[in-house]
Amino acid sequence: MASRESNPSLTTIHQEANLRAKAAIECLEAMRDGAEYKTEIVLPVDLIQRESTRKL
Repeated sequence: MASRESNPSLTTIHQEANLRAKAAIECLEAMRDGAEYKTEIVLPVDLIQRESTRKL
């Protein structure tokens, strides 16, 4: 929200919170069960370009 209201408006990234939560729960369940789990997780992000980035 604040990134839209700053001047110039800031470029940000967006990531689905439900994907982060799902990955966290899967890791916690694996730890609880003594199973292997990923130590590096890459989730998709969307770049939200605003006025703080521009072509030179």
